[in-house]
Amino acid sequence: MRPRVRPVNKQLIPSRFTTEYLNSRSRLAESGCVEWLMSTNRAGYAQIGEWPYNAHVLAYVLYNGPLSEYDIVRHLCHNKICINPSHLEKGSWKDNWKDSKEVHRESNRLRRGRPASNRIPIRVDGEIFSSKAEAMKVLKRGPKYIEKHGKPL
Repeated sequence: MRPRVRPVNKQLIPSRFTTEYLNSRSRLAESGCVEWLMSTNRAGYAQIGEWPYNAHVLAYVLYNGPLSEYDIVRHLCHNKICINPSHLEKGSWKDNWKDSKEVHRESNRLRRGRPASNRIPIRVDGEIFSSKAEAMKVLKRGPKYIEKHGKPL
């Protein structure tokens, strides 16, 4: 990802963007998140009209302090429209990826509604294997053979 063009601090924020501005356009959810009620961008993050940064970045800077050009604001709650300052943390892209890796892996599994197909037990030529990979290794056959002759349990 490309770093932002410039650092963000309170002096760079237009005077109309205040904590009252944020509070009037958000609501407290049962989860403890303060959810943005206005528009979102294509990625689903809370957006503030013509302002070049997302609402959670503005909230972080107003409540917690400035950001350098390489800092990002991470959602500890993984709710893209949350602007609760206690749910936001300054970090790097790498920190964000590490933090969300398990969340994304779990959500991908749930979205498909089943575990990854290479982890499903399978019966091939009368033998039971814990996965397609194990069947290919033991039988010394390729994936096409396993697909054709294998039956999930």
